[in-house]
Amino acid sequence: MPLARNLLAAGVIDDKIYVIGGIQGAIGGVYATNQQYTPIDYIPEFQPFIILPLLLVASFIAIICKNELTKN
Repeated sequence: MPLARNLLAAGVIDDKIYVIGGIQGAIGGVYATNQQYTPIDYIPEFQPFIILPLLLVASFIAIICKNELTKN
């Protein structure tokens, strides 16, 4: 985080970390900033609705290739 802070609130939404509020040091000023953090090398996971169509397409291609190879 660009701002070092204490007594903050944090949460995760859609694989991103959000940091809200906080104070500077032990008795410092109050931060009125919100920050979002996403790691540089972050790769999102496949969504469940994508995996089934990919498996169906891969199975279909495997069947077609097997049929073509057995014809020769």
